Amino acid sequence: MPQMVWSAGADGRNDYFNRQWHEFTGISRDTSRILNVRNLLHPKDVDRVTAAWTHSLVSGEPFEIGCRLRHRSGEYWWTLTRARPERNASGRIVRWFGTCTDVHRRVQQQRMVRESDALNRSILDSTPDCIMMLNLEGDILFVNQGGMRVLSIPDDTSLLGTPWIDLLTPSAAEEGQGALDIARGGGRARFTVMATTAEGMESWWDIIVAPVVGDDSQPSSLVVISRDITHQKVSEEQALWAANHDVLTGLPNRAFFQLRLDQYMKHADKADSGFGLLLLDVDNFKRVNDTLGHDTGDALLRTIAARLKLATRAEDLVVRLGGDEFAVVVAGASDADKIEAATKSILLKLGEPCSGTGRLLECLASIGASIYRPGGMDKVELLKQADIALYAAKDGGRATFRIFEPAMRKEMQRRLSMLSVAREALRRNRIVPFYQPKINLQTGRLAGFEALLRWRHPGRGIQTPDTMAAAFQDASLALEISDRMIALAIKDVQGWIRAGVPFGHVAINAAAAEMKRGDFAERLLERLATAKVPTRCFQVEVTETVFLGEGADYVEHALRTLSAAGVRICLDDFGTGYASLSHLKKFPVDIIKIDRSFLRDLHHNEDNDAIVRTVINLGKGLGIKVVAEGIETPAQSAYLRKHGCEYGQGFLFGAAVPRKDVPTMVAAMSARADRLKSTSLLASSLKIEVGGEGSGIIAERGAPPLCLRPSTAAFARQGKAARLRRARLSR
Repeated sequence: MPQMVWSAGADGRNDYFNRQWHEFTGISRDTSRILNVRNLLHPKDVDRVTAAWTHSLVSGEPFEIGCRLRHRSGEYWWTLTRARPERNASGRIVRWFGTCTDVHRRVQQQRMVRESDALNRSILDSTPDCIMMLNLEGDILFVNQGGMRVLSIPDDTSLLGTPWIDLLTPSAAEEGQGALDIARGGGRARFTVMATTAEGMESWWDIIVAPVVGDDSQPSSLVVISRDITHQKVSEEQALWAANHDVLTGLPNRAFFQLRLDQYMKHADKADSGFGLLLLDVDNFKRVNDTLGHDTGDALLRTIAARLKLATRAEDLVVRLGGDEFAVVVAGASDADKIEAATKSILLKLGEPCSGTGRLLECLASIGASIYRPGGMDKVELLKQADIALYAAKDGGRATFRIFEPAMRKEMQRRLSMLSVAREALRRNRIVPFYQPKINLQTGRLAGFEALLRWRHPGRGIQTPDTMAAAFQDASLALEISDRMIALAIKDVQGWIRAGVPFGHVAINAAAAEMKRGDFAERLLERLATAKVPTRCFQVEVTETVFLGEGADYVEHALRTLSAAGVRICLDDFGTGYASLSHLKKFPVDIIKIDRSFLRDLHHNEDNDAIVRTVINLGKGLGIKVVAEGIETPAQSAYLRKHGCEYGQGFLFGAAVPRKDVPTMVAAMSARADRLKSTSLLASSLKIEVGGEGSGIIAERGAPPLCLRPSTAAFARQGKAARLRRARLSR
């Protein structure tokens, strides 16, 4: 027999084991005669087996139990042990016959199945997903614990047999039915639905429907897995919003604007209509940030965004492009009148004062507009036109708007050309300083020079700064030009000192950007020391704009450092800009210059006359020297000398000359002054030509002492218009 066979007496003592039993246990026949089978049982099974065997011995009932028996390998294997009693004629038990079957592999497999089932059930119940088993008709056969929690049901009995499709919203039922059909055919379907929870909250579900394949490789049932993706959906929507909106103002951003602008253009082409594009730039925003702080600047931007929304219609688009730049698409505005009306409405709304962090602010902006007409242009050109118009609006003052006109493009190109000219002049070292003399009006002697920017054109010769005027509005270019002029002026002064030329001093204009770098004074003093140029030979001219906005502390430090080292400070264009007497008190100013604009019509304009006399008297009262620039007539010179103005400069005394002509000019002026002083003559018929070819500087008959003017020959070459332009732009 393949089974282990054993027998025992009526008292239960074993007295026989067959060969299979010995082979299974590894115990010899001799040993088995004295062996207590209890010793072969697994310790955890001993009590259970003993109790069952005792019960059978007493009751005479058949014995059957599964237990672990020690195998010859030393491990405990599962066996199924059975025994039946043998009775005599009187019914008394005389013997027990039993079998012991090796069921170890079967028990292990069953245990693995149970463990697998338990694991699967544990997985199904622990997952937050809702998992359901359906029959092929779509009725629910099983719901996991996670599903019951999601559905808020205590157990699955209320759902068993219910059509799964009934759990979906009406709008999702059709898609769900399609998913069932796909799964019945052996495919896998996936879709997303939105549902409403019992609390009235929206929830989103990602649903997968798949077949469960039987032994015949055909779907025998269906599994539905539903995952709550509400958090993911909300996060995606938030990320999408953040990617397309400005966090500070809540307006759409540049990326969203580019996408929507394409849509507006397509709609306009299809509807044969147009729309307007407005680009806005907040006026004086940098000053608000610099003086009042970024919190105030942010509050201003939020206010402007809110007012733009109020001033526009629902069909219009308002976006923040970045920084202090905004854009508005005016839907349906295909002509200038509609654009103007929309723009005026915006400016009117923005013009209302606003409070930012406890301060009253102005919400002003410059606006440039362009009009899109079907088939007229692409997006790049539309934006370019609006940008050009915005540039023109900013150039025209604050809180203004301009609609693009072709002439604006020419002006923009002219400015870009100026920038290109400036860069090329810097790159090829074509920038040179020319020097205009400054005269002591009381003595008639040379006081010094002002270094004025000129540059050499390869074909047209020496050019004035007006040919690159746009470069001075570009911070980086203005900085580089100023730095180059200072370096060249120091080099020229160094050469004159070595040559013994009594030039007095040289005044150089410092750009606002350079003054605010923080180390301007230290760098300039280091340059002067390296070149062995005394600080008394150098003056720095600044305009009052350098005192305003960000970096004013650097300016004050620079001026005080230079003044302490002996460099004199001149306040240029006094009275034409943001003039304030507090600047004269706060900053170390040694000289103020009367702007040339006040000298025009000096004898025919009472206001100019009063301003000039007031500035001269102010200088006397504060102990500050006064220089009048732009003197062109003997009458102007006489007037200034009469009222006590110390110094003057202008074409009456001499045009700006290149470095090489300065020694000749100095010598001629000195000799002329000496002769006039010795002879006490106010005028002379002798013409003294100084400077190189083309400088055209002579002493004019009947002029005041040392009154030098460009010669007639020089004017004939340059033309009257050129003379007037040089007079205006000699700085």
